[in-house]
Amino acid sequence: MYSIFNITLDSQIPMPELSQVPAATDKKVFTFLLNDFDQSADSNTNITWFHDWFDPNGEINISVGRDKGIYWLRFPNMVDFEIHLDKQIITGYRYSGTPDSTIRHMLLDQVIPRVLGQLGSLVLHAGAVRLESGKVVAFIGDSGWGKSTLVSSFQQHGAELITDDCLMIESNECEIRVIPNYYGVRLFDDSISAIFGDQEVSGDVAHYTTKRRLVLLDDEKVEATKTREGKYLVAICLLSDPDEAGKLEQVEISEAGGADAMMRLVAQTFVLDVTDKELMARQFQQSGILFDCKIPCYILAYPRKHARLTEI
Repeated sequence: MYSIFNITLDSQIPMPELSQVPAATDKKVFTFLLNDFDQSADSNTNITWFHDWFDPNGEINISVGRDKGIYWLRFPNMVDFEIHLDKQIITGYRYSGTPDSTIRHMLLDQVIPRVLGQLGSLVLHAGAVRLESGKVVAFIGDSGWGKSTLVSSFQQHGAELITDDCLMIESNECEIRVIPNYYGVRLFDDSISAIFGDQEVSGDVAHYTTKRRLVLLDDEKVEATKTREGKYLVAICLLSDPDEAGKLEQVEISEAGGADAMMRLVAQTFVLDVTDKELMARQFQQSGILFDCKIPCYILAYPRKHARLTEI
């Protein structure tokens, strides 16, 4: 049994990225099973594939489909996931040659965040740190925009890492609590060398990327971190497009607000079904709480150079 966000995952394969928890738990339990591809969605002609997500090169990297109350997520030529929300069962169907590391990456960093978003939680594509002052700041932006590098730099200069990519938000009146998926970062070698030096790398993220994974806390330290009070969000930084920021000579921080900031925030939420109007209305409502509670929101633009990170 493993802990991720506010749920427990009972997995058929080991999940070294996650902290283990006792079998007896009051958390919601999801089960993950893994099968071969020949039992996958291709044998089910009742699936309606209704939405695709694309990578920066215009290639489909995720497709979502539905067969009655069952959702499917396809990562082309790598793995399909069959998702029974009511039974809390996720089954992966591995394409030949797809390693466990890739399966785990898709499950932990894509599937589970979207499942929890579909069930009504607000899960953001965001990194976050807890500064030495106790204040929690979230950095929100697309993949490849520097979230992992940024939070790693903060962590190396005294901040507590919360997450590098997926952040759950829970609100109690205007106390905005943050919950991470797991403790670790995923970086390319140049960032690892610039920020961590000779820090031990725990393994590859997935077979199709040269990013590598660093687990920055052992289980004992993770538990100590979880019990620490004060994990409440006090500010949001919306990251600028690196292509535009590359022209900058200095760090720029400006206030963001209104409809533009709201839409940029909603665009970074994890969900399965973007055609579910009731769900999307709830996501707008939950995102709006951050603005109703006057959580400061900024646009952060900075030169994407390792030597300039400490200025931020």
